[in-house]
Amino acid sequence: MPKRTKGGGSKTANAEDGEMTNFHLDTRPLEPLVLENDVAKMMQKLDTQVGKCKAGVAWINILALSKRLKFGTYNDRAENESETNKLVASFRDGIMSMKDQTAIPIIIDIARIKNATSLSKDFLDPGDVPELELLNTDPIVVASGQHRLTALVKYKQQLDDEYNILQKKRDKFRGMDKISADQMDTYNKVQFDMRVIMGITANIGKWGVIVYNERKLLAKGNDDLATHLSRNNALPEYGETDEEVLIIAFKRMLVAYDTAPEESKRDAAAMALVEVQTTGKKNARLVKVLHHEMLCVVLATQLLKLGPHFCRRREFTVTWLFTSIRICMGLYIMLIKIQCGLLQLLSSRKEFPSYNIIVRLLRDSEKGNKEAKKQLTTLRESMRTCEEDEKGDLSGWMEVIGSLNEHAEGVFTGYEDIIQEMTPAYVTALSIYRGSVIRTLRDTWSLSKKSEEEIKGNDILKSLDRIVTRVTLHLTPELGAQRVPEPILGAWMMNYIWEYLVRTQVGIVEICHWFEPLLDHFHRIEPDADMAVAEIIWTYRKSFVMRLNNVMLNVAPQLPPRPKDKGTFDEAVAKMGENEQVLYQALHNIVMKRKQKNVINPKNIAGEARTIAGIMGLHVTAWDWASPSIKNNTRDLLPTLQALILE
Repeated sequence: MPKRTKGGGSKTANAEDGEMTNFHLDTRPLEPLVLENDVAKMMQKLDTQVGKCKAGVAWINILALSKRLKFGTYNDRAENESETNKLVASFRDGIMSMKDQTAIPIIIDIARIKNATSLSKDFLDPGDVPELELLNTDPIVVASGQHRLTALVKYKQQLDDEYNILQKKRDKFRGMDKISADQMDTYNKVQFDMRVIMGITANIGKWGVIVYNERKLLAKGNDDLATHLSRNNALPEYGETDEEVLIIAFKRMLVAYDTAPEESKRDAAAMALVEVQTTGKKNARLVKVLHHEMLCVVLATQLLKLGPHFCRRREFTVTWLFTSIRICMGLYIMLIKIQCGLLQLLSSRKEFPSYNIIVRLLRDSEKGNKEAKKQLTTLRESMRTCEEDEKGDLSGWMEVIGSLNEHAEGVFTGYEDIIQEMTPAYVTALSIYRGSVIRTLRDTWSLSKKSEEEIKGNDILKSLDRIVTRVTLHLTPELGAQRVPEPILGAWMMNYIWEYLVRTQVGIVEICHWFEPLLDHFHRIEPDADMAVAEIIWTYRKSFVMRLNNVMLNVAPQLPPRPKDKGTFDEAVAKMGENEQVLYQALHNIVMKRKQKNVINPKNIAGEARTIAGIMGLHVTAWDWASPSIKNNTRDLLPTLQALILE
């Protein structure tokens, strides 16, 4: 029994050092503890605040108004095709469009609603719910519901196709001279099915909407309530939580990037990313994506500005990023960054000749005018660079980028193998594409209807005219050049780049390794050296891949066979001579030195002697040999170094 002390405590002996300690148990009654960061209560509070902004309910024909519905204003996210298909399948059992759970929330200024005073309070009696009548044709901001609209359009198309097939069957029966009893039954069944489809499609676009007062929802000067409304989806099968977190993180990074001084914009975005990484609960996939700094910074500060055309692509879905992050993702993101940089240069604020002047110069150049050629060369050079404060805003391309992508897809599909090549077929395709792009830009920005004097007298029109001018010059092949411009960045171009990298990833990875020592050297004096290298690799990709194939064809027969199992590997290691043992020891010493705790960026061994065999193997291997989690060097590190020496 422990000895009883004067203070009433229990005096016990410590098993290790024999010290005596006193413990006093708190025997007071327990009181409830309310956590300050109760997520459920916070969500309930937001729900209450959002509910106070509700103006009423109504219905709209979402199929008729589909082009006016604006999704993604406060919570942009990519469509999930599998979830869309689930909804289409569920529509077969009936469409419940007049319920709070399925109604589409819209955010609108009440002054735009003609019958604002006669909106219903709820959907308890769907027959009494009025149609929403608007006073103008401006876009309607929708908090969520893009899957419902996409699924409904798809379902409507399926019904139309079924109806057309049934109609052909009915017409075939009506064209027969004699009808049997079985054929009459079939005819009646066809008639019945057609009537059923007609009944479904009669009011298929009629969909309930919950109207939220825009002024109340945004009264506090921020979009917290609007963002919560967009995320507060009552249909859990959508499963878009990861994408919502990702988009919100990117928007925070973009705000930090835009508000920071010019010289520290990227650092501000990176700091915002670190804050997102260290706060909130995230699954393993989201954690991995958010820890790819370059990927997140480019998506947040570049593609996000270009609007829904990109934001609803796979590059903004966590699952695709997670599974693709090791497939040449670094090079892919660098190429996207280069293409976005080109858009900024094309929309530069620098002075530039007008569209009509460039057209005249191009015409004179084709006729052999040397002065025109000289001027065009000078203008091309001036387009390639500009000061940071002169670069154009990427968001200016948002309204036209989708149309430009349609032109690229329509013209260059089937020409993927000759992109950038100076061949008659590609030059002709580029000429068609250039004409379509110029026409779209001038029509969209109302330049085609303006005279040159009107454009000169309006700063906005003048700026837009200069963009068209630069695009015209950029997409016109330079006389004597070996390569021709690519299409402007869009979904088609991104698909082309990604599919090429995936198809040749083994070779591309090896080619990227060729430039590792160069990057290590030039990063000290030129921070953007990786962009220059990425542009070189992409521009000369076909030549590099061909050279790699030729080298491997010549070298492969001369190389000794690699060990195929542990036994043959151990035999090869045992046969290593004295020189190989010395090299192994030197390599081992370097690794041990780089793995010390005080070493910053241990895998960067640019400062080590290049004469040691295997040093570049350590530099380019994808395996993280410098990881502190490697504790058993004999088991994990020794075979790696031996394999490098054998190679």
